[in-house]
Amino acid sequence: MEYKVDLGISGKTALVTGGVQGIGEAITRSLLEEGAYVFATSRSKEKIQELNNELMGQNKNFQFVNCALTEVGEPERLRDIISNSGKSIDILINNAGHTLGVTDPYCSLDDWHRVFALNFDLAVNMVNLFTPGMKKRK
Repeated sequence: MEYKVDLGISGKTALVTGGVQGIGEAITRSLLEEGAYVFATSRSKEKIQELNNELMGQNKNFQFVNCALTEVGEPERLRDIISNSGKSIDILINNAGHTLGVTDPYCSLDDWHRVFALNFDLAVNMVNLFTPGMKKRK
């Protein structure tokens, strides 16, 4: 017997950073199955196109945004895309993360900063951009 848990998020709008491959893709799919509208980001246009092609016939409740959120101005551009869609974020999933090819723990300080910017600074930035509106809407 299969049991399905209703998370009570049908009709809510979610943002999943790094949401088109790996764990992020699984999160995006789960949110869609629960009836949420999903914005999912990725640096990879190819991965966005693959998942978009697969889901297009099944579900219309998503928008994939190609952006490199650690670049100056990109988080604000994402916020504007979401705002211009008429949607407001109810659920924020900070999933983006990667080694960016840096595997040597004795790497340069610049490499540490790039990896830290993606894996920590980005999450803080997303929280600062989206949670004030979420708190206002409760």
